[in-house]
Amino acid sequence: MRAEGADFIPPIRAIELVGIPGTGKSTIAQKLETILEQAGVPTRSKFSAFADQRHFFYRQQKRLRLVLRYALSCGSLYRSSYDLIAQTQQRSTLDLAIVVSNFWSVVALMAEARTQQRDHALIVDQGLLQAVWSVQLSSLRQPALNSWAPLLLASGLAETLVAYVQTDIAVCRGRLSARNRNRTRLDLGTSDEQLLKWQLASQQMNELVDWAQTIMPRSAGQPNIVRVANDEGAPEAA
Repeated sequence: MRAEGADFIPPIRAIELVGIPGTGKSTIAQKLETILEQAGVPTRSKFSAFADQRHFFYRQQKRLRLVLRYALSCGSLYRSSYDLIAQTQQRSTLDLAIVVSNFWSVVALMAEARTQQRDHALIVDQGLLQAVWSVQLSSLRQPALNSWAPLLLASGLAETLVAYVQTDIAVCRGRLSARNRNRTRLDLGTSDEQLLKWQLASQQMNELVDWAQTIMPRSAGQPNIVRVANDEGAPEAA
């Protein structure tokens, strides 16, 4: 299933932080960007590329421009991702539009990292694996994970170092509650329904990362995946 030969180790061009909501991915990503910049490593982040600090319409405009910029080179990846996402039977047309738009913007950002930003390290807190997890979250049907492999490898997963940020569910929910904004769909329904949603989401994330280990290139016999605990410590520690 790997895109390259077993002895070929492609260069790392991106660092993707994955995890359920509230694990601290975005905070860690911003701290990591600062640390690398101070060490003399030029970086490019999703936060800056998509202007995450700006208002909604400006962010969507930035995403659309990037998607259109790589429409020619990434057209086949856009079509493949749409076809695959359509098979998952999203719960609503809005859900379909959201996850497709998100997936396309990540594919375009990865394409930019492999062309214009070759001397930079791309840092993303919502990358390829996280995009697949988001698709799963709002789907009525779950295709086999292996069906995602060709698309993810062609989009740049083979050139990505994945940092799986693991945090206790109670800690995640506490952090999101403290923010009082950007609530997740996992917090809809009764308290029992919410807990079941969180548990399923965590299980799906575990299964996704475990599966990714089977298709990613290996350095010294290990896949390019690290697991990071971030329960109570500061983001710098994680």
